[in-house]
Amino acid sequence: MAVQNTSILNEAYATLNSPLKRAGYLLYLHDVEVEQVNQDELAMDLLMEQLQLRESLEEISNDESAQSQLDDLKSRVRDKVERCELSFGINMEEKKYPGAKELFHELQFLHKLLSEIDTIEERRLGY
Repeated sequence: MAVQNTSILNEAYATLNSPLKRAGYLLYLHDVEVEQVNQDELAMDLLMEQLQLRESLEEISNDESAQSQLDDLKSRVRDKVERCELSFGINMEEKKYPGAKELFHELQFLHKLLSEIDTIEERRLGY
């Protein structure tokens, strides 16, 4: 029983500690399904922006001398994350759950992109 309770506490802590997990949980509390997303639920400009960011990362990751470009991309993505998190909070306060769900999925993409940027940086530094 103690192990099970510890596991529950650890999961709760991880959820509270991660803005992305916290956002997903808040949507879950309002009966919004976030595990499945249809392409028609996402705006076309969001999909195009994701493609452009992904292409930018691919171009940079192939150029060994482009660390400053990688830093710039990482900074732009972090700024987008900040704006999305603020917009998510506003949508939740105003009970605009479809908009919050779309922002959640954008945050998922941005967090994954940041993780990939970190992996490229670590590879360049020899970690």
